Amino acid sequence: MFSPWISQNMKMLWFRHLLRALVVIVLLPYAGGCALLFTQQETLLYPADPAALPPDLRRWPGWQALAESGETPAYWREPTDTVRGTVVLFHGNGGVAMDRSFYFDALGPLGYRVVLVEYPGYGGRAGSPNEERLVSDARRVIALVGERFAGPLIIWGESLGAGVAAAALAKSNPRVRGVALLTPWNTLADVAASHYPYLPVRWLLRDRYDNNANLRHFQGRLAVIVADDDQVIPPHLADRLYAEYPGEKRRWRFAGAGHNDWPNAPTQPWWREVMRYLDPQ
Repeated sequence: MFSPWISQNMKMLWFRHLLRALVVIVLLPYAGGCALLFTQQETLLYPADPAALPPDLRRWPGWQALAESGETPAYWREPTDTVRGTVVLFHGNGGVAMDRSFYFDALGPLGYRVVLVEYPGYGGRAGSPNEERLVSDARRVIALVGERFAGPLIIWGESLGAGVAAAALAKSNPRVRGVALLTPWNTLADVAASHYPYLPVRWLLRDRYDNNANLRHFQGRLAVIVADDDQVIPPHLADRLYAEYPGEKRRWRFAGAGHNDWPNAPTQPWWREVMRYLDPQ
């Protein structure tokens, strides 16, 4: 006569063991993944080397420090011939500003002064990087460049730098004629979701870098440059950014190129094409 009670007890015990197993096998690792992403997202997004030193400009002939308030937020170099305007570059999350000195090799012969912006926490600069600091710093550098140099400003952003550039332009600047975004995304949340599809990344992210929203009121021309085999920022997210931009725009695609191996040789014709589009003087 005790068998129904025993059977019910066994079912309850089995159910409890199943719940414990689910917690151990599924929920704890899932919670751990969420916690890891939440606590380590700055390290993932900004892998700066805290021991890096400012560049020794004696190794970089022609480059000068753009100093302000006792620190150097950028480095610049000017063509020897007539200067048509200034390109301000925001680099990606790996490396430092002077790793992108080849931009001058490509754009200097076209008549453009090149300014390489360094981020707080990178390249020997004080501070730690996050969206608020990088964007505030970017706006300050663009304003400083505008005060110091005459002529039109063209903003370039590469990867993370595309997010910084777009956010810096969310507040209008009449001197900025155009912006080129190389391997960009539409929103950082979409990038994170593509890499961590099973985690609630949209709730966990502290920095947003919503390029769609930030460019909504930009009045200049937009050039979007896409690496078709990009494994870091899926190219369809760059395409979404391009589709959402309401203003004048043009897109370039690098077939077979990945996030870090797009054709950057200074002799490539696309450099001139992009600049002619953004700055049709």
